Amino acid sequence: MAKLDPVTLSNKFGFSLFNGFPYLITTVAEAGYHFTLLPGGPPSMLYALALSQYIVNDLPQCLVLRHDCYWHWPDTAPGEGPPLGGTIVWGKLLPFRLFPITDDLASRYDRLARFDGNGGGNILVPDLTEGSRSATAEEIRRLAGKQQNGVPVGLARCLKCGQWKGECLGLIPNFADKVKPVHCLCSNRNFCASCGHPFHRYKLNANYYDEAAGQIRYVPGFMALQHRCPEQMESKLRPAEVLQ
Repeated sequence: MAKLDPVTLSNKFGFSLFNGFPYLITTVAEAGYHFTLLPGGPPSMLYALALSQYIVNDLPQCLVLRHDCYWHWPDTAPGEGPPLGGTIVWGKLLPFRLFPITDDLASRYDRLARFDGNGGGNILVPDLTEGSRSATAEEIRRLAGKQQNGVPVGLARCLKCGQWKGECLGLIPNFADKVKPVHCLCSNRNFCASCGHPFHRYKLNANYYDEAAGQIRYVPGFMALQHRCPEQMESKLRPAEVLQ
């Protein structure tokens, strides 16, 4: 948990903190954030709602209250404040249920639409490292080359889903000295809270091995924003139209 001082945060970083509390910020890309405005309620209820959303979406998330914020993500340091700046979107990642659009929620969504505190423009940029890390000399020696079947050394077929998983060196020059974690279908934990379907066939912000093309593919987190629940597909109703 971190204590919030909106004035200090705004002055320190040069960006404003949106004050339409309470809300969730979900990180979907490098400096790309999805806002979900929440109805008023006791902090315990809001925290439980945020935790449930995090467990299903499996994306970095911050619950922002008037004077506190709570991060849900293993790699986030305790006491870290909410993200500021970046590109802001909303109305795409649906919660477990749609909240009634009260005058208060409508007013806050209107303010969010006019919020000028983001400094990242309107472009969502994927992680340019594609989740890779620099390889050690030992890893370059051990993971160099390909197996007899043409699959990069370090990958093994998952006995459950049949896809490839493990760690290998990048297959293009820019990543030749990088170790890339590769995930199979079983690793995907990114689900829509509204319909329970996965946002993408493969894990977000992660790599998978495309056996047919012999390439490692990266799935950026903002692919979650393209998800449409089956009932929305049938009614041709977009989430943004439901929430705004």
